[in-house]
Amino acid sequence: MGEERNSLAGLGVLVTRPERQADALGQRIEQHGGIAIRHPTLVIREPRDWAPALVLFDRLTEYDLAIFTSANAVDQAMPRIRERGGLPPRLEITAIGQATARALARHGVDRCLRPQQGFTSEALLALPRFQQVTGQAIVIVRGEGGRELLTETLTARGARVAHAEVYRRERPTLNTAALLE
Repeated sequence: MGEERNSLAGLGVLVTRPERQADALGQRIEQHGGIAIRHPTLVIREPRDWAPALVLFDRLTEYDLAIFTSANAVDQAMPRIRERGGLPPRLEITAIGQATARALARHGVDRCLRPQQGFTSEALLALPRFQQVTGQAIVIVRGEGGRELLTETLTARGARVAHAEVYRRERPTLNTAALLE
């Protein structure tokens, strides 16, 4: 009975994650007998201008803490950070959640603080580490136009915050006729 309840036999499941992130989910659906219909509703692209992020990456030794807001931020930023000498040993690394921490681990970063549950900016800000940040320099590695809650809260708590915007989200041109087939 447990097998049947967990089975997706014959069911079509629409996977709308960006292309790189859809594969793992699609494979799991297929392993459980479902039909994964991959149809991304977001495309992850290079930022419009890498220069501001690269300037920050060249100055990472001046920061106390780096916050990575997503796996996309990690995957886009880490190759450029490595090209510039890597993460400084004293720089504290924070991941917004488990998926972001796993992305950091894939890039060889095994030391990072993250919430154990509630993988959001709110959960991160509730950690004891973020209660006293007066005078600290923090870089937030994120996509263009990311939420401002981290910036606003950390600034209100006395931190100096900069953003390294390392990707942008776009809507793909969708072929809905192919999807309906």
